[in-house]
Amino acid sequence: MVRTRLFPLLVALMLALGMTGTALAASRNDAPISVKEATESSEMLAAAGYELVITSNKKHAAKVLITAAKPLKNFRIVAIRHVPNDDPDDMTIRFKELGTLHARTMLTPDSALCAVVEMIGSIPNIGFSYMAEDGTSRVFSLNQSGEDGSLFLDPVEIANK
Repeated sequence: MVRTRLFPLLVALMLALGMTGTALAASRNDAPISVKEATESSEMLAAAGYELVITSNKKHAAKVLITAAKPLKNFRIVAIRHVPNDDPDDMTIRFKELGTLHARTMLTPDSALCAVVEMIGSIPNIGFSYMAEDGTSRVFSLNQSGEDGSLFLDPVEIANK
């Protein structure tokens, strides 16, 4: 029982400190989406060809540049929430999809986005979803490094219970 209650706290601590291990670091590289925090003004980004997507007007929102390495079908920016795991022997970290914040039929390498998204705390609350070539839906959570503050993606399992 105690182990189940402490698990979300442990996950938050690991994400905040950037201590998710080398196995996750390798999995970050398989995302066909890249993200980085935008420091330029909205006008400069528009001139550079980025489409501005505003999903939040909160003061702790981040401006995120999103590019695709290849065409991605059914691309969506989604709100996600950590789901506690009922099985103490299963250490899988799962998220629930709460809703779609932005959707487009295709995200291509030449159609980059600048999304203003709300990032709350150290547990991811934003995800990027697309339809993989095999027809499955892939979701990557947006995370911030505890070491240098950079943004990165991690694959996540969606469990909509």
